[in-house]
Amino acid sequence: MRETLSGQARHAGRRMVFPLLAAGILVAAAGPARALCHIDWRPFIMGQPAVMYMTVAREPCRISLYAGSHSRYESLRLLERPRGGSVRLDGRTGAVYTPSPGFAGPDRFVMGLTGTSSIGSGTSIITVEVDVP
Repeated sequence: MRETLSGQARHAGRRMVFPLLAAGILVAAAGPARALCHIDWRPFIMGQPAVMYMTVAREPCRISLYAGSHSRYESLRLLERPRGGSVRLDGRTGAVYTPSPGFAGPDRFVMGLTGTSSIGSGTSIITVEVDVP
């Protein structure tokens, strides 16, 4: 019998098989002052709200938005600015968050992305919860 990955654990003396977990993007620079950019998110349905989580320290961190291969983005707007940093919109599909010098703690910003995809259309309100360690 061939083993495949599944969400079920095998018991009674058999090998246990667990699902693979997806991780976000991690970019780190070596040295005493490490830069950190970690983004945890999942593709979303256009027209539905979405939440993204970001951990960032010292350097700008870019988010690339993706709602499926058949998506067309019409506009990206910043609806709520962060308090502990700044956001620069990067075209219609991305944003760059930069923490203010000396800032540490939670931050957040909100974007509105309007477009269409194969399973939805409209404006998605995307909340980005930021942690600056």
